[in-house]
Amino acid sequence: MLSDYYVTRKVYFVLQHEDYLDITTYTKIGGQYSNDRVEMNPMTFKVFKQPVNKDIALSDFDESIQNVFRISGSNDDSVFRCLCQGDVSEQKYAVYVGVWPNTDIKSMQENVVINVIKLYLENGIMRENLIYKSEHDQLTGLYNKSKYMSMSQDVYTHLDSIAIFNFDVNNLKKINDTYGHEAGDKLIIKAADSIHKVTNNQVHAYRVGGDEFLMVACDMDKDKVDQIRKRWEHELERLNTLDDGINCVIAVGMAYSDKPYDYSQLAKKADELMYEDKKKKKKPGEEMR
Repeated sequence: MLSDYYVTRKVYFVLQHEDYLDITTYTKIGGQYSNDRVEMNPMTFKVFKQPVNKDIALSDFDESIQNVFRISGSNDDSVFRCLCQGDVSEQKYAVYVGVWPNTDIKSMQENVVINVIKLYLENGIMRENLIYKSEHDQLTGLYNKSKYMSMSQDVYTHLDSIAIFNFDVNNLKKINDTYGHEAGDKLIIKAADSIHKVTNNQVHAYRVGGDEFLMVACDMDKDKVDQIRKRWEHELERLNTLDDGINCVIAVGMAYSDKPYDYSQLAKKADELMYEDKKKKKKPGEEMR
């Protein structure tokens, strides 16, 4: 709706979640949504303090937010406008739109429309908070096992094609035993962040155990699924370059099929392929955990 009303190709919704920001990008071409998460700090927090209805350059955002915008197709010349911002239930939010030559700037000054948008968003945030807490893992922000079980029964058995990714984080027990559970939590969060980077409305990610994750890609051809895997590998590699002392190694198995398929058998295959990958990535003498 916003992309049509304001004649823009991109709409960005930024929402505060405790110590991080969730950024949902809507791309009008193809009607695609993508989700990204960045760490909350004084620089990223400025996304809630940008001026409303003034041109904002890409360089005016924190680098981590710039990276999110670049992934969605922005470049150094891109211009944005903050449509509205506010807070509800102790959560700040902001809506940005990409500015194009034919974008309707004048309509962005219609306060009645802006207030309707804010009311709609704030009611939605309060409602979604209740749902969010019941469906998401508190530590990582990914969907939880209960949500996965529901989707695997109601949705994932009826798709035209499906890909199941089975992830397992190496060395969690060793890090917990050596450096403490706080370091172990940081390892899990880094693993989850790498997976979260490639999720969208067709790709769903879950934390289903202490160091176990699943990701399901719906109605995608094999080439797109392979691209998702490559992007995830790139994101994990990028996160491992951070100077935080934590090197995250993740074993992964992926099983793909067009319909008809047996979901349970496909999930079993992904699990078997993950264990094969885990063996390859384990160093001599390391436990298979």
